[in-house]
Amino acid sequence: MGVARNSNSASRTHNLTSRPVSKKKAKKIAQRQRLKLQRDENSMQSNRQRKADIRQAALETLTSAKESAINREMNANGTTLGGPESHSMWI
Repeated sequence: MGVARNSNSASRTHNLTSRPVSKKKAKKIAQRQRLKLQRDENSMQSNRQRKADIRQAALETLTSAKESAINREMNANGTTLGGPESHSMWI
């Protein structure tokens, strides 16, 4: 929407139709566009946060799975990651 320096209504045009619009209508159009931009920004921000949460959850799951696999393998071999049992083996 173009708004010229002078205040006659012919200088304000609708961004889609290029028809002259009133000052009141021009303000409404501008406000609608600002709200849409704000919603889009909020949406992008929440999408970024959601993706970061998914990545974090996947990393935690992978770490947990690795630890479980290590523990299963060590249990199968009869060894542990510390504690009195492991120290007594070395004495």
